[in-house]
Amino acid sequence: MPSFSFHTLISVSIGRLAFGVVANCKNLSGQSIEGDNAGESTTPDNFDPWDAYYKQDSESYKFRVRQEKKLVHETVDNELARLKNDMAMNNLKTELVSKHNLEQDDAQEFLRFATTPKADLPIETLIKVWKEDKGGTAKPNENKKAVQAAKSVPKPAGVLQGGQQPTKSEGDQVWDRIMNTSRGGRLAK
Repeated sequence: MPSFSFHTLISVSIGRLAFGVVANCKNLSGQSIEGDNAGESTTPDNFDPWDAYYKQDSESYKFRVRQEKKLVHETVDNELARLKNDMAMNNLKTELVSKHNLEQDDAQEFLRFATTPKADLPIETLIKVWKEDKGGTAKPNENKKAVQAAKSVPKPAGVLQGGQQPTKSEGDQVWDRIMNTSRGGRLAK
């Protein structure tokens, strides 16, 4: 019975895992997703896990190397994208503090609000933001309603500040004179 080291067993296990990746990478037509630009593609029929690690001139080895490079590139690209996103968020936070005079906590809360998906925000908040973007705001609408309600209230009887006393009709003037005579005893002219 041959003696295998732990490294060899791990390599064979990884080779089998790569074999599973190859099986999953095939589309319904039976061609590899790698395409023509990857050279002759390795299929599950001719993939050899042992060759994938120990024979550098085999197709299995070349396929494994391509898969590992692809994985490394995807990982590096994802990490770079995350770092760029973090830098952009920090720059925006700095701009909010310096140009828009927000406190650090307010800037952080704004960033949390701004990055919240629309589906997670309440509809009232979305409507307020939409109205603000459109040019109207919710606060002036409330004030406008209050002004309109005040205008619909009838004016009180009496003299308003800066206004003239209303002139009475001749009948009202005669009646006022009659009422004044009862107090003083004589008709006033």
